[in-house]
Amino acid sequence: MEKSNSITIIIPIYNVEPYIEACLQSVANQKMTENVECILVDDCGTDNSMQIAQQFVDTYEGPISFTIYHHEQNRGLSAARNTGIRAAQGEYLLFLDSDDELLPNALTCFFNVLGLYPEIDMIQGAYQSDATTRYDGVPLPAYTADRCEIKPLMLDYDRLPIMAQNRLVRKDLVLGHNLYFREGIVHEDCYWTYFLAKHVRSLACTEEKTYFYRANPNSITGSPNREKETCSFRVIIEDFCANIDGFLPGVQKRLIWYLLLQTIGSGYYKGEEERAHLFQCLYRACYWYEKPFILMWYSLHKDSFLKAKLVNIVVRLFMM
Repeated sequence: MEKSNSITIIIPIYNVEPYIEACLQSVANQKMTENVECILVDDCGTDNSMQIAQQFVDTYEGPISFTIYHHEQNRGLSAARNTGIRAAQGEYLLFLDSDDELLPNALTCFFNVLGLYPEIDMIQGAYQSDATTRYDGVPLPAYTADRCEIKPLMLDYDRLPIMAQNRLVRKDLVLGHNLYFREGIVHEDCYWTYFLAKHVRSLACTEEKTYFYRANPNSITGSPNREKETCSFRVIIEDFCANIDGFLPGVQKRLIWYLLLQTIGSGYYKGEEERAHLFQCLYRACYWYEKPFILMWYSLHKDSFLKAKLVNIVVRLFMM
C-alpha cells in the first residue's frame, strides 16, 4: 500500500453485534477506495461481533485492505485505538466506532481536501446523527494555518465535536508527539483532543457530512459507570492542569474550568476533600489576578446569584 495520500481507518470492535456489519459495509461502499486500509481491533467482546467481522473480511472482494488484530483480553477503547495506530500503514488516521458508519462520500471528501492541502495536519468532517446535534450551522474555517484560531477552536466543544472519530489526522503528527489515547479512562476523546490541539498547525473543516453517529444506549457514553467517571474526571483535570503550555494558556484553563464545573456539579464527588483537590489543581495553575475570583466562586453557596455570575467573569479573565 502506498503511504502518500493514504488513509488507515481504525475500528475497535467490542459487543456491537447489531451494528458491525453495517459499519464495515459503509467502509466497503465508499466511492473512493484506492490507498485505503481498514484495521479492525478485536477487544474481546462476549457476543458474535467478531464472527460477523471475520466473515465480512473473508468474503470481501475489493481494493480496501482489511486486517484484523486481536487483543488477548479486553483492554478498552483507548487500547484498541492505540493498537490500530501502531499497526497503521496509511499517512492519515481515521477513527470509526463500530456502531457508527461512514457516509458514502466520506473518503472522497477527505481525499479531495488532501489534494488541496497535501501536508495538512487535520481535517474535520461534519456528521449526521439519529439524535439532535448542536453543530449544524456553526461557522468553521474551510482552512486555517493560524494557531491562534486552531487551538481555541479545537478546545471549544460547542464549535467542534469532542469525538476523535470523523477527523483525519496525520499519522506522523500522532507518532511524533506520542499522541496515543490515555488508557484506563472514559472520556478519552476529550483527553486526546486536549493534547492534540497543542500540535496541530493546519486544519480544514468540511461542511459535507461524512459520518453517521448512532446514539447507542449500550455504548460507554450511553451507560455511564460512576466509578470510572469519577476516576476519569480526576485524571483528566489533574493531567490538564499539569500540562498547560505557554501558548494561549487561558484557552486551556477555560476548558478545565468548564470541566471542573461539570465535575463538581455531577454528584460523583460526595466528599469535600475530593472536590477541593480538583479545585486546587486549577487554582494553582491560575495567575494571581484570577485566583480571587475562582476562590470566591468555590466558597459561595451553590445557589448564590453571585456564584452564577462569577462563572462568566472567570471565563473572561482566562481569555484576557
